Amino acid sequence: MKKTDETRFKEIITECADWLIHKNQNQDGSFKDSLKSGCIFEISQAILSLLKFGEKENNNGARESAIKCGDWILKQQARSKDKNVDGLWITPEYGKNLVVISDTIESLWGILELYRHTQQKKYLRSSSRAFEAVQRARVRPGNMWVSKGGIQARV
Repeated sequence: MKKTDETRFKEIITECADWLIHKNQNQDGSFKDSLKSGCIFEISQAILSLLKFGEKENNNGARESAIKCGDWILKQQARSKDKNVDGLWITPEYGKNLVVISDTIESLWGILELYRHTQQKKYLRSSSRAFEAVQRARVRPGNMWVSKGGIQARV
């Protein structure tokens, strides 16, 4: 019997979610493949996928996995007296002291979606801090700016 496109679609998304949750997610909420390079913005994409899958398929495991991951991302958010850095996420694969503004925006999108799904204020507070930091970013010649603490950003 030939599978329908809808059946194949469900198989693929279910297998992807199962892989993320059961084979690739670390105990702390991060994901093995993204953690190696420190790609927080990629982890945010996983949050979005898991939330959507959990919603469409009524899968609480996917939702719980997204929350666990979001809590890990919150711990990675920069807390600094330097207002240029506070609220951003450092992007280590581009360099130890480099922030990529577009990556912070992508990360905050996943956190905003967690707020929408859970109504937990910690996600809204984190998103607000990130958004305020993005608004403070100023483009300098060469599309770079440097904070008082020496953190550079590419926009």
